[in-house]
Amino acid sequence: MLTSLCFVAAFALATQNTFNWPTLEQELAKHDVPTAGVSDLDHQITSYAVFDDSDWFAIAYYWYEGSSALPNLLRVRVYDKRGKRWKSAELEGPWGSILHIRRAKQWWYVTGHSSKSAAPTLVLSADLRLVRELKGFAMLVLPDGRVVYHDNMVHFAPAHPGSLSLYNPATGRNVRLFPSKPDEVDGKVQGYRSLEVQGPRFLVDRAIDEVRVGSQPNTVVFVATEQKIRLTPGGGVPEGAERRLSVTCNVDTARCSSKPLPGKH
Repeated sequence: MLTSLCFVAAFALATQNTFNWPTLEQELAKHDVPTAGVSDLDHQITSYAVFDDSDWFAIAYYWYEGSSALPNLLRVRVYDKRGKRWKSAELEGPWGSILHIRRAKQWWYVTGHSSKSAAPTLVLSADLRLVRELKGFAMLVLPDGRVVYHDNMVHFAPAHPGSLSLYNPATGRNVRLFPSKPDEVDGKVQGYRSLEVQGPRFLVDRAIDEVRVGSQPNTVVFVATEQKIRLTPGGGVPEGAERRLSVTCNVDTARCSSKPLPGKH
């Protein structure tokens, strides 16, 4: 079966070595940011990610408590290099290991890891207030702050129907991007309740490749690989050949067009 590339990468990052975690002070020293006013410098930190550019430094982390179990309290600190000041927030989880931090306009995006096929993306305001928790893994953050994210999936299932959604923090609008409607196979809306129905049934397995900004204004592009899965008592088996699609989506209208591609990856 196909597996979404983004979640494979996420799982690989989340299984990094949990021993010999640095203290917060040691990690800040690596990035040459001041520590004045930071209260927990001597704490060993774990399962963290950083963002560092010419204007901003950010770190989202947990205190290491001596085991692989993560505490529920996620700590986020942001340093404004121009204003020379720190901001901080504490967010009650659980959010899982932090995979990455992104920034666009005034918003921060912190992606965690909750399972092999699920991740929360936390959208934070400039003052680090939690604006929204997106049920998925951020694939692309656009310069205006809109984010294209991969919807969460049930990992232990006969098929993994990858899909994308689009969120605009400026308006709060959250829409399904691709595919535009729930998958329908043999006239049935795809869903795991179909497993309870007697007789042959099919699902769609879909992997979505890296999402990139398109050459046309307000578009994103990616490749989707689809495989029809026939349900069996033991789970599911591929039915027929897989197909690859080159997909272009307009992020203003949330409409996508696709064309078939030859061959496999």
